[in-house]
Parts: sequence; structure tokens; C-alpha cells
Amino acid sequence: MDNGERGFSNRFYMKKYLLALIIVLIPLGIFLFGSTLTNYFVSDDFVWLLHAKHDTFFDYSRYLIDSQGFFYRPFTKMYFFWMWRWFSVDPYPYHVVSVSLHGINAILVYVLSFSLLQIFFRKSSEHKKALFSFVSAILFFIHPIQQENILWISAV
Repeated sequence: MDNGERGFSNRFYMKKYLLALIIVLIPLGIFLFGSTLTNYFVSDDFVWLLHAKHDTFFDYSRYLIDSQGFFYRPFTKMYFFWMWRWFSVDPYPYHVVSVSLHGINAILVYVLSFSLLQIFFRKSSEHKKALFSFVSAILFFIHPIQQENILWISAV
């Protein structure tokens, strides 16, 4: 098999399993995390929301250079700054975004594991690499250690 055919085979299996992963993640996410969408805020969520409420557009520019007496997590501060502006204290959108980000991360786990398998296991079949990557992404998505990332919006 020449490189052109091999590249087509790689992309075919990767896309086939990626589509299957997306089709599986949506109902699985609704089944596993649907009840969390109605949860209210907990623990550190209130701290992030309080800072987001009191920050102004002038503070926004300082996120990258100053911790402002709080955690130095500039992108998290930007995330809460905008989420607060759009959704205030409605927890539902925060949880929807958290579950969606978790699903996107599972897709990225699939892509990363498939790419690494392409590099390190060149002689294995493309089907096996894609299947292993698919299972890795599902395990990442459903593993109980991920519950904090889903339940607490502050873990974003």
C-alpha cells in the first residue's frame, strides 16, 4: 500500500470512529450528566461568581499580568467574567458549558490518542488504533474522577 492509500485509510478510520464517538457521547452525556444541569452552585463557585460580579472591563485587561489578590488563572477569570455578564446567577448555562467542554475534551483525547498510536504503532491496523482511541475517549468521559469537573463550575 502506498502512502496515498495509507493516508486515506488513516483518515477514513479516524473520521468513522470520531463520528461514532460524537454520536455516542451526546446520549451518554445526557444520561450521565443530565441531572447535574439542575444543580445549583457549590463551594468555590460562589467565590468565582463574586469576583466576576465585581470585576469591570478595566480589570479584564489586568487578568494576564496581575492576580489581583486572587488566584492567577487569567483564562478562568475571563471565562467567569463573560459567563457572569451573559448568565448572571442562572446555574443551568454554566453546567451546560461544563458538560460541553468535557465532551470536547473527550473528543480531543480521541484525536490525541489516535495521533500517538499513529506515531508509535505504525504496523498495527488502523481499525485497532481507532478502536483503542475510541475506548480511551469513552473511558475518559465516564470515569468517576471527572465528576468534580462536571459538578463544580469552578473546576472549569
